[in-house]
Amino acid sequence: MTERANARLRTLVSGLSSPPLLVAVTALVFVWATLRDVSSVRLRAGSLAADVEQARAELAAETALWRNAEAGGGVVHDEVCGVRVELLRKDGAFELRCRDRAGRLSAFRAPLLDGAAPAVFAHARVACDLETLERIGDGKRMAHQLLPRLDEQQLAAAAHANELHGFRRDAGVALASLAAGTDREDFVWFDGTSSCKDGLLVVPGNLWIPAQRGTFDVHLPRGRDLVVVVEGNLYLRSSVRVVGGGRLLLVTRTVPGAVAFADLDGSGTWSDDEPLRGAARFRGPVEGSGMVYVGAPGASELLRSDAGLLVTGELHLATDAAVAGPLVLHHGATVLGGEPRRVVGARWTFRPARERIPGFVVEGSPRPGLLRRVERGDGADAVSAARATSPATRPR
Repeated sequence: MTERANARLRTLVSGLSSPPLLVAVTALVFVWATLRDVSSVRLRAGSLAADVEQARAELAAETALWRNAEAGGGVVHDEVCGVRVELLRKDGAFELRCRDRAGRLSAFRAPLLDGAAPAVFAHARVACDLETLERIGDGKRMAHQLLPRLDEQQLAAAAHANELHGFRRDAGVALASLAAGTDREDFVWFDGTSSCKDGLLVVPGNLWIPAQRGTFDVHLPRGRDLVVVVEGNLYLRSSVRVVGGGRLLLVTRTVPGAVAFADLDGSGTWSDDEPLRGAARFRGPVEGSGMVYVGAPGASELLRSDAGLLVTGELHLATDAAVAGPLVLHHGATVLGGEPRRVVGARWTFRPARERIPGFVVEGSPRPGLLRRVERGDGADAVSAARATSPATRPR
């Protein structure tokens, strides 16, 4: 029985290894591989074609937006590179619907801006003197009078930290860190999930982000940037991570009646031999105003901030820092602790000519903001609803 089975096995192996069968199997493998490659190429070509059409639609929308930005009410019809565009100005924004030659539909939205945001925010590093620029990692030198100005009307209407969850008054946080404490109210930012109207938040005093294990996370969805104006000093003792794709800008303001200074000894209060910033004599709260302290005394780890910083007073570095956003200094940068410190990590800036940055005085005339693609039925529905009652504008 065993010999008969072995004989059958040898016969089968002999048949499978015959040249005609091997040729047939090899041919089938090559055919299968070729079909798979052709299918993959077709998929990639289809994806590339879709990307090209999307880019064409966005370019058409951008072109139509700029050459019809001053149009009044009603739907405006235009055509760019074979793409038909319908544009509607409504509720402080532009709604656009694009249809290509194949009938595919794309919708976009762009806000209407009052003017351009401060141009300084297009640069990663800005200071008024070369020595400070060298200390913060080089950048653009800019005259003091060209630095951003806060808009008092916007600040008056903005949300305040004492009105929002996520911030608490803490009379002890300064006494635990500074020998003389502080004169102004101290706020601790303990929960980064808070949201506020119009992307602008005012802290009516000093703001502390205390040292903690891990990073302090601020949750900002993409397209929902936040500007925090601190009417006092910012004590940044923990790394800050922005989660969700939005951007965070922390601004310190030297309030009337207060003075900024270079805190050479790191005591948190002014001494007679310490240079004043923007004033002839010291007055106001003992801790000064408008200053930023990065890192805790004696800290050795790199402090990381996904947020940008605008410092109207003095920047104080107790440790090395990685500041991902724009770093704008009205005055100098003081190193604490006697060791050299460095600032690295620039990753993002704003596009001031096309983006709104809440809280600042704008320049120039009204203009369209950046285009954003929207889902079908969102921006397109507004255009469709208005089209029925609006006279058509002849395509250009």
